[in-house]
Parts: sequence; structure tokens; C-alpha cells
Amino acid sequence: MDSTHHASRQALLVVLALLAGVLPPSAGVWAQPFRLAQSQEPPLVGAPPISPIGPMSAAEPADPPTPVVSLHVRAPAASAPGQEIDYRILVENLSRAAAHHVVVRAPLPANAAFVRASPEPSSHDGPVIWELETLQTGASKELLLTLKPSGASDVDLTARVQFEHGESVRTHIGAEAPPLPTAPAAPTPPTAMPKAALRLRMTGPSQALLNDIIQFQLEVVNVGTADALNVEVSDSLPAGLQHLPRAGEQAGNTLTWPAVAALRPGQTWKNDYSAVAKEVGDQENVAQATAGDGCRERATWKVRV
Repeated sequence: MDSTHHASRQALLVVLALLAGVLPPSAGVWAQPFRLAQSQEPPLVGAPPISPIGPMSAAEPADPPTPVVSLHVRAPAASAPGQEIDYRILVENLSRAAAHHVVVRAPLPANAAFVRASPEPSSHDGPVIWELETLQTGASKELLLTLKPSGASDVDLTARVQFEHGESVRTHIGAEAPPLPTAPAAPTPPTAMPKAALRLRMTGPSQALLNDIIQFQLEVVNVGTADALNVEVSDSLPAGLQHLPRAGEQAGNTLTWPAVAALRPGQTWKNDYSAVAKEVGDQENVAQATAGDGCRERATWKVRV
């Protein structure tokens, strides 16, 4: 009777200790099974995750690379009123996939007129449009655009590029799916060959009085990645301007300078000369720079006398 009473009392102490959060040392074997039972988490209830079976369990094919085409526009930060503005637009495929039906559009500003472009655009009646067809991996295309402002306000030009990219898939109709084709190896980007490129800039006053002495400056820069060989610069003055030769310069209105054997990438050639305004009206000065590897650049400057 005493032992039964003692066991009941011991069980009651264990329950009270659990409720209070404190287990007395005497709980011993009473508390251990209870704790183990409380620490067991109930099993998860629900359906097991579904595993793919059948044809859908096959490995997914790798998607082909997507083309990425960049566009950069370069133009002078400032220009004299009435002076032509040259824009250089570089379109480049930076991806491992060919870009198809590449089109570049440059809407003409309201305060500037189209003068010329190279290569010849598909249209320049509204926006200037070049249709470049396919631009292969790593290929680039440089577009030249010359506009003439019609006033003294700033000229804003925006060029945009668009291209097409598509992907074809085939679904087999039948009992068994055919094996997936192996993804073709990505083509190796072609190595760009270094080449020279000239940029010719002419500066001078936009207005002059009759018999004024006018100063012109010419600057030729090799903006390419290879030496420009046998660079020749010439200038043709209009009949309304008369060249003032310095010591060592030839007389006449057609000026040529000694050829530069090699103009390295980033290197600049500069020269200046003078002319006298002999006739009233718009006098257009035309300069040209050429190199032995086929580079050719032209610049003009108009003076109102």
C-alpha cells in the first residue's frame, strides 16, 4: 500500500514539474520516456512529390545563343553655325549568334538637312535608314552621316538599331519521341584585322569681310588600329579665296603637303594656312586626306564674305 502511494505521488510530482518547466532530479526514469515522446515530430501528411515519367523526363535541349547588337554615335561637341556636322555610327554584334535583318534608323532633326552618308542609305527622305541585312558574330559596321544645320540652335540626333532573332522547334507525332538533336557548337568569333581609319577636321571663321585674311586649320587623326601609310593631305580653295603662301609653300589655290610615311594609331597631323577673301558670297573650302591602304576622308568649310 505504501509503495503504491509512493508511486502515485512520484508521478504527480513529474506532471507538476513538467507544467512548471522544472524537473526535479528525482524524476529520473519517469521524465526520460516522456521527453522522448514529446520530441518526436508527427509525420508529414500529404501526397509525395510527383516524379516525371515518360517522354517528358528527357533532358531539355540547350537554347541557342541570343544576339546582342550595340550602337554608338560619335559627333563633335560644338560646331560653327552653318558648318556641316559629321556623325559616326558604329553598329557591332557582341554575341555568339548572328543578328538578322539589322536596320539602323536616324530621324533627321527639324533644324538640320541631309548632306551625304556612307554607305549609301536605303532612304533619307524621312529618317535616314540603313538596311544592313545580317551581322555575323563579332562583326561591326561603321556608318557615316553628314548633316547641315539650318540655324543657330543645338542639333539633336538619335540613332536606333533593330534586328530579328527567332528560334524554331519541332514536335514529333508518334508513339516514341525521337532523340534530341545535339546542340551545334557555337561559331568562333572572327578575329578582327587591324586597319587604319582617318578623321579629317577643318576649322576656320564662318564669316569674313572682303580682303580679310582668313586662317584655316587642318587636323588629321588616325582613329584606326593600324598604321596609316603614305598619308597625303590636299586642299582646294574656291575662286573667291586666294592662298597666301608662306616660305616653302607653293602658290595657287590647290595646296598639297609632303606625304606622311606612317601615321600611327592615335597620332595627329596638323597644319594651318592663310587665304585672302577676294569675292563676296559663300566660299566653300574643300580638303581631303588619303592613305595608301585605301583610307579616304573629306572635310569642308564654308565662309560667308
